[in-house]
Amino acid sequence: MRRNRAVSTTLSYTLSLAIASILVSGLLIAGGNFVESRQEQVIRDELEVIGQQVASDIARVDRLVVAADDDPTVNLDHTFPARVSGTGYRVSIDPAADELTLESTAPEVSVTVSLTTRTALGDSTAGGGVCSTTNQAINWRSEMADRAVSEVLSFALVFSLIVASIILVSVSGLGALQNARDAEQMENAERAFDVLSDNIADLHKQGAPSRATEVSLGEASLRTGENLGEASLRTGENTTISVHVHDGTAPKDVGTWEIRPIIYAGNQERELVYEAGAVYRTNRDGGVQKRTPPILVSDDRVLITVVGTTASDQQSLGGSTVLVRTNHRSSNVSFADTDGNIEHVNISVDSAPQREALWQSYFESEGFTCAANGWCNFTSSSGDIQRTYVVYHDIAVEIDQ
Repeated sequence: MRRNRAVSTTLSYTLSLAIASILVSGLLIAGGNFVESRQEQVIRDELEVIGQQVASDIARVDRLVVAADDDPTVNLDHTFPARVSGTGYRVSIDPAADELTLESTAPEVSVTVSLTTRTALGDSTAGGGVCSTTNQAINWRSEMADRAVSEVLSFALVFSLIVASIILVSVSGLGALQNARDAEQMENAERAFDVLSDNIADLHKQGAPSRATEVSLGEASLRTGENLGEASLRTGENTTISVHVHDGTAPKDVGTWEIRPIIYAGNQERELVYEAGAVYRTNRDGGVQKRTPPILVSDDRVLITVVGTTASDQQSLGGSTVLVRTNHRSSNVSFADTDGNIEHVNISVDSAPQREALWQSYFESEGFTCAANGWCNFTSSSGDIQRTYVVYHDIAVEIDQ
């Protein structure tokens, strides 16, 4: 005799729906915690970078005030994101502790940056936007209205897609999240390299003895040498820069310098490179120059400034935030002519293939003619070059925690 099962189609459907609801609830809880954790880390990284930039602006204003003979009013505008990762934030100065505090609203993340000034600090606090730094206060004005979508609604919309396509999200969702995190990390690194460039410029332009720049690596490690695939900060292989001048009779070898570029290597072969005063962003398909080197060229005047960063061959550090210390060791005028005796200036940059091509594109945009052997030649259209200078700055680089 065969027994009929005491389970109806409706009950089977109900059980299946209950199991699916439990699975989705577990996915929502686990995914929500993961997203929140990643969002807090990204917000912290962005606030640290913005804090370093604001602190650099305050230090610059302080130097101008100290250098002035009277009691001037100095104003410096700097545009920052009005929001970080979709949330607002506030910046405040604590004069008693000589600290700059940045706090996000939702989630609540706080970052503190120390300040060192000779000018007395005053209480100041405001929201994100355009920073106007003076020797009186820091003021902000917002350039972006708050979005009319709450964090909770955004979270619900995102995970409603997960409910509708669990299998698709399982296959590709984590990869997309990883790509978004990598892109955000590269943008943070790019802002940090802006600060690094400004700090090194203080050494060879303003005569500052040393500067330190914080770079956030998230969960990556800091190393020099070969890149092992994850995000890292390192000093690369030597780049050779050579300069020749020609007075119409014979070429003169002004100098050849070996320098070490500072490289932030992200995933998928994406790199940020500080090299001889220029900043490049490259990937496997090409690259772009983000900041030009300190080279000035006009029809009757040429100034070649070589920023020579040097560092040890091998270093390896762990931690989420690392410190790039730069020290000004010396500056030398390698060549100077003010009598109009020079007819040609030749320069060669022997670097990685992608960056070498970007260097040649830059020189050609400045009026040089570049040959297949890597040498770029500048000749004045009016005849002799009236003033020619070649200056080398020796900058020691150390990566530390």
